[in-house]
Amino acid sequence: MNLIYLWIESYAVFTKTGFHFSNDYKFEYSSGTLKIKDSEGRALPNGFFENNCTNVSVVVGDNGAGKTSLLKCVMDCLALEEDNMLISFAAAFRDESSSEIYVYSQNLSDFKTDHTECKKAQVKPLDHKDFRELIRKTKLIYLSNVLDLQDYAYGKRGGVFDGSIGGLMRRDFQNNRENHHITLEENQIYNFFNNDIYRQVDFLIRNERHKPKMQLPFTIPNFLKVSIVKSNVNLKNTEGAMNIESFSRFITENQTEEVTLEHEKTRELLYMVHEYVGSLQMSDTEKWFDQMAEHILINGIKEVAQSYVRPAIRIDEWGCLFEAYEPYQEGVDSVLAYSSRFLNRAMKKLLDAGSIYFDRLKPYAEFIDWIISHKDAFDIEVDLIDSSVAFIKMHALEASHSQSKLFQTFFEHYIRTCRPYYYLNFSWELSTGESNLLSLFARMHAVLKPEVDGGRGTKLVNDFINGEVMCEQVLLLIDEADLSYHPRWQLKYVSALLDAVSSLYSYYKVQILLTTHSPLLLSDIPKSQVLYLRQGKVHLNTEHQETFGQNIYTLFNDAFFVDKTAGEFSDRMIRSVHSGLEELLVQMKSKEDGAQSVEGGMNERLDYLAYIISIIGEPVIRKAFDAKLQQIRAAYQSSKLKETIALYNDLSVEERNQLIDHIIKTNDGRQ
Repeated sequence: MNLIYLWIESYAVFTKTGFHFSNDYKFEYSSGTLKIKDSEGRALPNGFFENNCTNVSVVVGDNGAGKTSLLKCVMDCLALEEDNMLISFAAAFRDESSSEIYVYSQNLSDFKTDHTECKKAQVKPLDHKDFRELIRKTKLIYLSNVLDLQDYAYGKRGGVFDGSIGGLMRRDFQNNRENHHITLEENQIYNFFNNDIYRQVDFLIRNERHKPKMQLPFTIPNFLKVSIVKSNVNLKNTEGAMNIESFSRFITENQTEEVTLEHEKTRELLYMVHEYVGSLQMSDTEKWFDQMAEHILINGIKEVAQSYVRPAIRIDEWGCLFEAYEPYQEGVDSVLAYSSRFLNRAMKKLLDAGSIYFDRLKPYAEFIDWIISHKDAFDIEVDLIDSSVAFIKMHALEASHSQSKLFQTFFEHYIRTCRPYYYLNFSWELSTGESNLLSLFARMHAVLKPEVDGGRGTKLVNDFINGEVMCEQVLLLIDEADLSYHPRWQLKYVSALLDAVSSLYSYYKVQILLTTHSPLLLSDIPKSQVLYLRQGKVHLNTEHQETFGQNIYTLFNDAFFVDKTAGEFSDRMIRSVHSGLEELLVQMKSKEDGAQSVEGGMNERLDYLAYIISIIGEPVIRKAFDAKLQQIRAAYQSSKLKETIALYNDLSVEERNQLIDHIIKTNDGRQ
């Protein structure tokens, strides 16, 4: 079901404005009646945008025209929230399978439709119940690379997945705080970039197993930088949480002594391997994996002993962990082997005690055992200065490569053990455009419903208060789609986006609505799919030239209302040169007619004009200006000679002889 028309009474810069997202039909709302008629233009052929993408609409216009406002208007009109019931609008949807048009109106009194001139489709009203059901089954996705205060400060209404930078920054921080991944003092920007890398790595690994696999328009670097977070914060936060709970258990005369003993036991358990990690006798690779093992132990303890529902510890489970603890014996066990034995002992103690949480330790024990079995086969290079940093050879994440398979398994183990605390940071060397394009795909991938193993499946769902609803279609909204992309990536953007849609959302019909300032991006879209906005008003696309495959200059001038061929500063300079040349030509003409002499400083002025003319890129303008400049130079030289002869004639005989002697001596000196 595609949104093909929206009329809004009042929203942001728009007043009584209608928007067409398809040229198959023409809509006009006036005096309570929505007229619908068949379009006279050629309709977009089915399957034009390939595979499962039913429609792509692009919004263009000058600054402040309302492009972003239109996307937010669509979201607010379609969000199922009580305060949105105050918005007055009409919307039309087209069922691609049956060629039926469904019309819904809200807060428009005496609303009716006139579809006597609509022969290609059957028009049906959509009541509020059916409208809600349609929207509940539509996945609304909003993506933006702009850090906008509104996106950051306010969550999107209804079932919208907010993939904007501001929305992700806010949600990532809130989720990580609620799950105790980070502290309240954590830098939100750093936290966002960290989580964005997690999304990218997760997407790349899952993409290798996705059918059909998405073809990336660039090559992923062979090395992924993986840094282990220092364990101090994880230890400190966990110890503090456990000690607060321990204190509340002791309300006795010997409270201080018992609390102190409990604190010592807690510290001994949590710091069981801390002082042995990074021993000088170890290789750099062993040090790196041992640092990871310490985090896995701490997270495993938190997983079992700490409740995520309320700030409390599970007393019985805490006791089982104490019983499983045995002091580390340096020189007898490696940190990894010791960690494995502790986790397996703890699982047995929990099972014997009848704890329902015994299997919570299984992913942690499995990860430690996997590291023990595969650490020597892992192709990594540990930084010589900082042993917490390693570079993993990715081999372009080829699914057939053994190292890639190892890393995929490594990352899946990490995903299952990082919920209590994110202990790894990932980064790689990509250009800004490549990184943003990868981030776009990763955010689209993150919309998919998580599976039990922590990865993503193929399902899209909306989570509402009364339960989960399976989606049937997608409305993808992208603001400032071209932002931060090099022109080369802008040329590939639409094609790459369509590939991503067909791969990630292959089981769903997808409609795309995006805004842009890029003529390169617009050249991939037919004019019938373009909305032209200017100062909050819609320009009919019949007033504009065709966009598909169009040259860049025409698109700049026509679609983006740009009436200049160069920047404003250079345009001002060129106009200044033009007026300067014309002024000098007038002065030269006046001199020839016997008027006053040309003003001083002429050589400097001509040199300045000559420099500006020499750097003008447009050859026609440059050559025309240069011709005028040479004409002025010739006239100026002729004028100076005439002035000199006139001065000579006014000299006495003696003065003339002195001047002649000076000229002779000067010439002799030059020789």
